[in-house]
Amino acid sequence: MARKRRFEQQQQGKPSHLKQDIIGILLIALALFIFLSTNSSNQQSGTTGLMGLYLVRKFLKPAIGIGVYFLPYFIGFFGVILMLRRQLFLLTVQIIGIILLFCTLISYGDGGYVGYVIKGGLEGTFGTTGAYIVLSSMFLISLILIFNITLTHAISKLWDFIVKQLKNRPKRRPKPVEVADRRSI
Repeated sequence: MARKRRFEQQQQGKPSHLKQDIIGILLIALALFIFLSTNSSNQQSGTTGLMGLYLVRKFLKPAIGIGVYFLPYFIGFFGVILMLRRQLFLLTVQIIGIILLFCTLISYGDGGYVGYVIKGGLEGTFGTTGAYIVLSSMFLISLILIFNITLTHAISKLWDFIVKQLKNRPKRRPKPVEVADRRSI
């Protein structure tokens, strides 16, 4: 009995890989469903039936606007990360980063009610210019959270890449200059 209790206590803190895989597959399936519903040519029931019509066109489109076209990619990315990542803390940080990135992107454009509320709240608090500064900061922070890389490290890698490309580029030879005939001048 004591051995069983000890085993249960050890398993409580660990994520279930089976559960993560099942949820990942369901998220990828949901992403595919939303993608097909969004891009369906039939406006009435489409390829995904009435569920696709009501979920996407009647609920998601008014709620997140143009974000409905990006949502399947974010949900699918969630699913893939969930199936590949086994470290729960990093997974949580990446999911927070993806949600922040999605909210930021729908706030820049026609993001439906959600984007309107976020952008309107930021503009009311910080003004238009301040709202774009905050949104740009949110964008950078979300990338840092998703890719688990510091901004200085990313800039350093980018700088190294640029320097390497400049060193490896072929050197141009100057074209020979044709000297004009003095008689024609």
